[in-house]
Amino acid sequence: LAWQQPLAPDWTLAAHLGRQRVARHPDADYTDWKLGVCRTFGPGWSLALDWHDTNASRAAYTNAQGDYLGRATVLLSIAKAL
Repeated sequence: LAWQQPLAPDWTLAAHLGRQRVARHPDADYTDWKLGVCRTFGPGWSLALDWHDTNASRAAYTNAQGDYLGRATVLLSIAKAL
């Protein structure tokens, strides 16, 4: 599920909600969400700042190095449409 709302010229607020189900491994099911803002520039350029998070189980989503892969993350990105 995704939603976008223009805030001002060249500015957009965006949200996402998703659900992952893993057959025969219900402990690996999780919900993820994102909230962000995007600014467009000139011909095809955009800059976005997004916050991503999940309710993923630490037991199911911690790798062999001990890193929890379901942690909250802030992502700054720049993109150019071709």
